[in-house]
Amino acid sequence: MCLVSFKSLYKDIVDKAKSENRVKYGEIYYERHHIVPDFLYKNRSRKGQKGHLDGDPDSEENLVLLTFQEHLMCHYYLYEIYKDTRYGYQAGSALQFFFVKATGNHMRQRQLTEVDVEFLNQMAHLRELGIQSISKARKGKMPV
Repeated sequence: MCLVSFKSLYKDIVDKAKSENRVKYGEIYYERHHIVPDFLYKNRSRKGQKGHLDGDPDSEENLVLLTFQEHLMCHYYLYEIYKDTRYGYQAGSALQFFFVKATGNHMRQRQLTEVDVEFLNQMAHLRELGIQSISKARKGKMPV
């Protein structure tokens, strides 16, 4: 699939979510997602390499509520878009995180439906893409 298609698929999910009146902590479980990835911003609050964009990654205009499945697919599309750029590590890491069991009472672990768990299992091959991206970014670097 070409890059334009991944961008289009990503945009379709985001546009659909923005067009709906989604509310966090309502009947449906939603997760907050940065439309323009946090890792592209200079002023990001998370640790790690800073991006090249000015502005606030946490501005309301850059946030959208997604279902778990939409969120996972958006991160897969972002991985495909950024995998061969300087942001390959961050995109792969964000994708791979969906497959890491959070400890304690992480909201995602408590809210996943059987359908979400089945979907996650079907998409388990995406975890390997994230791991490969992380490995590729670390190749030739001294471990700390």
